[in-house]
Amino acid sequence: MAKEKRTFTMHPQLLFSVIQRQAGTLSKAILEGVMNGVDAKATTIDLKVSDTAVRIKDNGQGFRNRKEIEDFFEMFGTPHDASEQKVYGAFRMGRGQMFAFGRNHWRTGTFDMRVDIKGVGLDYDLEDAAKPVAGCTIDIELYETLLPSDLVTITRDLERMVRYVDVPVTLNGKQISKDPAKEKWNFETADAYIRLKPTGGLAVYNLGVFVHEISSYHFGTGGEVVAKKQLRVNFARNDVQADCPVWKRIRKVVDQNAKDANVRKPQLDEGARERLAFQWVNEPELRPELRTAPLFTDTQGRNWSVQRMQNFFGRASAGGCILTVAAAGDNRADKLMQQKRAFVLSHDTLDRFSVSNAEQLLAMLQVKERYWTPFANWSVEPFDTLARELSSNYALLPATEWKPMEKTILKLLDGSQHAWICTLPSAEGMTYQELHKMHRTFYVGISDAANAWTDGKTYVALNRDLLSRAGTTYEGLLHLAQVVVHEFTHEEASTAAHLHTPEFYQNYHDSMETVRTLANHLWQNLPKALEALGKRLTRRQLKDRDKEARATKALGTVTALAK
Repeated sequence: MAKEKRTFTMHPQLLFSVIQRQAGTLSKAILEGVMNGVDAKATTIDLKVSDTAVRIKDNGQGFRNRKEIEDFFEMFGTPHDASEQKVYGAFRMGRGQMFAFGRNHWRTGTFDMRVDIKGVGLDYDLEDAAKPVAGCTIDIELYETLLPSDLVTITRDLERMVRYVDVPVTLNGKQISKDPAKEKWNFETADAYIRLKPTGGLAVYNLGVFVHEISSYHFGTGGEVVAKKQLRVNFARNDVQADCPVWKRIRKVVDQNAKDANVRKPQLDEGARERLAFQWVNEPELRPELRTAPLFTDTQGRNWSVQRMQNFFGRASAGGCILTVAAAGDNRADKLMQQKRAFVLSHDTLDRFSVSNAEQLLAMLQVKERYWTPFANWSVEPFDTLARELSSNYALLPATEWKPMEKTILKLLDGSQHAWICTLPSAEGMTYQELHKMHRTFYVGISDAANAWTDGKTYVALNRDLLSRAGTTYEGLLHLAQVVVHEFTHEEASTAAHLHTPEFYQNYHDSMETVRTLANHLWQNLPKALEALGKRLTRRQLKDRDKEARATKALGTVTALAK
């Protein structure tokens, strides 16, 4: 048999499948009609969507002759000519997405085309005797009636998809596009308009048309990027190809400015934290800039920077510091950190830095720098070994075993509950009866795992060690007040493993006025309580009282003079 050269062809069934499966949503199919209108040099594009029909109308040049219909409407995949100056056109396949959702009736010039792929298949009707119309009008009789929720979703999708198309696009009489040149942006380059924000994903627009949203993990930032030049997108137009030269330049600008913003950001979301951790691992030259970024999460959900971690042990660091890892919410881990016996990170931190154990993480932190080796005196010990020395028991002592000083402090706490509970943010607007329901009974307890604990509803137990350390100094009482308010912020039991959410920390932060109110109450009423116990104030306590009295007197004098 003689050698012959043959050409690959497409089976009609494959084309039928391509038409049916291109668009995942009706919104995406309508978007193709909008882009076709822009490519046809339209100056206005009007969309109408109901539960049974869609109309896409533009005033562009439309199909000007039969040959264009045969080459560009009838044939799929005809290559574009550079002289056409298409804005979006790349594959000449997009109109198939509109065919997939309903019976199509196209009117352009003197031509009338009707398509029904579900009823007729790949054949269509062409008539060349109709009354001339300007531009192109596409009426789609939907195969399936839309639900009210579908209409809401389509409206929202289209508002996002065409947001920055510089040709006015209206949807059911409302304009949903805007000129990006008239918007405010953080950065503008020859390639793109760029707006960054701390949270959320990064929405990418190809010449004003939405392509996709990039997770905040990739850049550690959210916002919008509107490319001024055509991006090289995939067949489905829902992703930018990695080899796109325009996107490479845009990405470099976004990456650098996102990094700078994340380093300066006081609070990071998880996406930004993961992105900076990725840069820490893969771009060592950035580590000096990242020393103050809170990338390391402990078991209670607190986030630490390298700088804060290095200062955690204080003077104890001279004798060596221990790093270990435990499950989020483990009270034993929190106790180890309270006692400065170990720095305990959660497993989330290992995942963030793509390491499997604490040894690998520490090795990464100990990479030698120019003049010194950070974390040089740190070592790793298994959490189970460290926790074995702690008891996770929470024992409430009977009142008969309470010491006189413990009874005194608990009496002061209990007797003043109404006065300081009403200053909690959660108590705002409550009635007296509602405030009374917030009261909790105080107990003395013993535990190696916590300074205090609660069931979240009826009681708060204070560790005997905590009460002993509080003593009779203002600093000690302030710490005690912080612990008490912390437990009152819990709405569930704090004895089981629990993770402090950002909302918990926000509520606790908003309760600082309550902490001061409670600490001042304890401080002011302690002398009488001590006298009732037959104890005298120490010299230091007397000096503190004198300072307080002088300060109060001075403040009164200043107030009087001001009047």
